[in-house]
Amino acid sequence: MKVSIIGTGTVGSAFAFRLFTSGIASEIALINRNQSKALGDMADLTNALAGASKTKIYSGDYRACKNSDIVVITAGPAMKPGQTRLDLIKSNYSILKSIVSSVMEHNDDCILLLVSNPVDILTQLAIKFSGLPAGKVIGAGTLLDSMRLRSSLSLHYNVDPTDVSTFVVGEHGDSMVPIWSLAAIGGIPLTAFPEYDKEEMDDLFMMARKSAHYIKQKKGATEFGVAVAVQTIVETIYYDKRHIIPVSSLIDGYYGLENICISVPVIVGKNGVERCFEIPISTPEKTALQDSAKILESYLEKLDNECQ
Repeated sequence: MKVSIIGTGTVGSAFAFRLFTSGIASEIALINRNQSKALGDMADLTNALAGASKTKIYSGDYRACKNSDIVVITAGPAMKPGQTRLDLIKSNYSILKSIVSSVMEHNDDCILLLVSNPVDILTQLAIKFSGLPAGKVIGAGTLLDSMRLRSSLSLHYNVDPTDVSTFVVGEHGDSMVPIWSLAAIGGIPLTAFPEYDKEEMDDLFMMARKSAHYIKQKKGATEFGVAVAVQTIVETIYYDKRHIIPVSSLIDGYYGLENICISVPVIVGKNGVERCFEIPISTPEKTALQDSAKILESYLEKLDNECQ
């Protein structure tokens, strides 16, 4: 499998390290606006394994991404102080359009994996810019948010994280929605688990939702958690695991949603998003998911008015 990483900033570099050490990619191409940074990452990664890895890693311009199986896009500026979410979307609009156009010059059947924020909006735009089937364009979405909540629950109840089953859906942002109605520990519904307390669960969710903000305050950027989430998606595709994970993809006809990229649990395999289906969430959760979609739709409408 060949994986190209567009953008070798904090997140791109962390993911490149995890991918390189995993050994699942036969080739990794690093592409960055600052080519010197990509060259430095390439040398650093090569030194990390002292030649023990059989993975071929190199950097270059967009020609380096030719014949990629998966192209991971982490490039794009983060939100600056005083900048609105719409400002960020507008600045990333032209950047993403240029990136996708350059990638598609050298690939006609790859899977695009969006990590840059706002990821749901950019995933929807990438479908438009690439012309790829919708299932081949995936946003990292709320997988990381779900991982954060699962980790918080495992620490709270002192159980193995793999025994915790829970999803966060909706926008990868402030309107994300925890699906408490299906949450379970070891197959036991969360509401029936010993010492369950709804207020404590709500607090844990708020901590998970604010986790990225806390990390950015302390160290400037998130990197390790998102790298693991992206690696999880890549491995799910590579091994054709057909895992059910919450990623951002085009939803049309489920949960009362139409033509919007947002995170809900979908089956992911070697062809990308292979199947969407409607899980039986509670009525308030479904309403909150629809409200989250409306927020994304409003941004897309404003974007259409200002970028056409």
